[in-house]
Amino acid sequence: MNRRTLLAGAVTAGTAATAGCLGLFEDGPDDVAEEFIEHVDDGELAAANELIHEQSTIDGAGQAADLLAAFVGADDTLDALDLSVEETTVVAESDTEARVQLLISVDLILEEVEQAVDVELRDEDGEWRVWAIG
Repeated sequence: MNRRTLLAGAVTAGTAATAGCLGLFEDGPDDVAEEFIEHVDDGELAAANELIHEQSTIDGAGQAADLLAAFVGADDTLDALDLSVEETTVVAESDTEARVQLLISVDLILEEVEQAVDVELRDEDGEWRVWAIG
């Protein structure tokens, strides 16, 4: 192996490692959907709002929390529940749209139930953002 090939390989590996550490690689739609649910569950609505597409019909993470509570069959608001994402599946994905199905476990105090919830995401400036839930 000559020095140029070795040097080129070292530079490429170093650049890839640095880019990964700096977060320059975009999260997949499943990562964003799960992060969104985690922020809503933790009551971090400002952080969840950052993940909603600016043209979405969802009127903030508070409305998203109400939608999630309805989908999982909870009588309470999500404040009184403990949600956890058990599984994520990218059902469909193009360059601009994706649909992710989340299997969400809900602790209803007396029992724990699992419910599948679909999250639609759309591209916004090169990043996946939540478009719709349901």
